[in-house]
Amino acid sequence: MSESSAQGPPKIRVENATKVFSGGGADGVVALEALSLHVRDGEFVSIVGPSGCGKSTLLRILGKLESLTSGRITLRHDDERKPIDTILFQDSAVFPWMTVRANVEYGLRRRKVRAEDRLRIVDEFLAKVGLMRFADSYPYQLSGGMKQRVSIARTFVNDPEILLMDEPFAALDEPNRVLQQEELLSIWASDRKTVLFITHNLEEAIVLSDRVVVMTARPGRMKAEFDVPFGRPRAVYELKRQPRFGELAAKIWGELHDEVMRARADEEKASR
Repeated sequence: MSESSAQGPPKIRVENATKVFSGGGADGVVALEALSLHVRDGEFVSIVGPSGCGKSTLLRILGKLESLTSGRITLRHDDERKPIDTILFQDSAVFPWMTVRANVEYGLRRRKVRAEDRLRIVDEFLAKVGLMRFADSYPYQLSGGMKQRVSIARTFVNDPEILLMDEPFAALDEPNRVLQQEELLSIWASDRKTVLFITHNLEEAIVLSDRVVVMTARPGRMKAEFDVPFGRPRAVYELKRQPRFGELAAKIWGELHDEVMRARADEEKASR
């Protein structure tokens, strides 16, 4: 997407990003190469690509967990009272010694939000993710899906301007995955935060997103992007029944297929 098509400067701007990891030969391993991406304020963008293409590396760089080798990344910070971003990983990152309520409240305590405001905000999000009656439970008493809902509530409660989500539903079975997708859509709809979402699941990318970006096999570059033409709010299975849904999935897979095969061939060559 060009900058001119967005309203105002991009919320996330990635310009010619290259990341080289040491090892793997004299030149190292090139994970990302000359990658550029703009995400506008309030846009939900999903990135798909073959395993090892650098999707998660890009997210970690955006979250300042890795550094660029060359290029530039800019995150537009509009409200200094809020954190600029938060990363939600595949594995639920809950503190086992804290109750559900204490886990969700953690970021607000760190930001020194007043106690009465913390109570109101946490109760609001516990209700949104259906965990009010488990507020005093501990993580060992919860299912995997419930723990991930705790992570989602804690992420939104902290009110970051940008959400960086790295396959947060990958470990869930299909019914729970769909429920989590619908809960995420519902929570996101209330304030339309900027989201960059990593997934291997094409259907998930379409269901959630305003735009789907396809990356090449390593070294990761942007290959193609697709606007998602469906309105909101969305119901997952109602959307999947639409003929246009299957048509869009087929178009995205058409771009992704060759990259998946190329990544597989590279893996087989390296294993010889």
